[in-house]
Amino acid sequence: MWSEYSLEVVDAVARNGSFSAAAQELHRVPSAVSYTVRQLEEWLAVPLFERRHRDVELTPAGVWFLQEGRSVIKKMQITRQQCQQIANGWRGQLSIAVDNIVKPTRMRQMIVDFYRHFDDVELIVFQEVFNGVWDALADGRVELAIGATRSIPVGGRYAFRDMGMLSWDCVVASHHPLAKMAGPLSDDVLRNWPSLVREDTSRSLPKRTTWLLDNQKRWWCRTGMPQKPVSPPDCASVWFPAFSAPVA
Repeated sequence: MWSEYSLEVVDAVARNGSFSAAAQELHRVPSAVSYTVRQLEEWLAVPLFERRHRDVELTPAGVWFLQEGRSVIKKMQITRQQCQQIANGWRGQLSIAVDNIVKPTRMRQMIVDFYRHFDDVELIVFQEVFNGVWDALADGRVELAIGATRSIPVGGRYAFRDMGMLSWDCVVASHHPLAKMAGPLSDDVLRNWPSLVREDTSRSLPKRTTWLLDNQKRWWCRTGMPQKPVSPPDCASVWFPAFSAPVA
């Protein structure tokens, strides 16, 4: 029998085009990912992926399963949430997506204020990055987005309010060789060192890669953004916001 986890595995493999890339995204070993897919294929009695030498691609049956499975999982989640709401006497729930640029202190205060006014409503918060905020809203996973960029998805009818303006500063660790160089640093100098890049969490919308020069190596960051300008010894730079107006 398939589950929400098995659907997540199939979705990750389909988006990444390989079992190894999907395993990296899911923080699993490739053998566990391929085993989950193989079990699901045996239960369905059809292949979901066409295996190639270097990559995999969904079969027509796999495309259909992924589409139908997403709607079934969403319905299961809604049913589960509604049962909990009835059992606990909650009026409902509000799901919001928050960009990781929003200050944690502001987020904590927002949650406290929310429950002060709506103690019988369940608040669900998802932390997203870049287009992941809009993706969560467009896909219906959340009802409200905080900290989204101005790159509004095409075809979406959304009401929004500006939160403030941001400028960005390039920073390095105090022991980094770039920190010892005097004067403004050119792109050619920065390009010689990797740049720490926060991964876009979008699932369907195009992922954005920001603050990366042409032909500059990336150092991917999939966990929480560091709170201090600390970088690995061979990492050139991290871009941090220099707030010109409060965010959130």
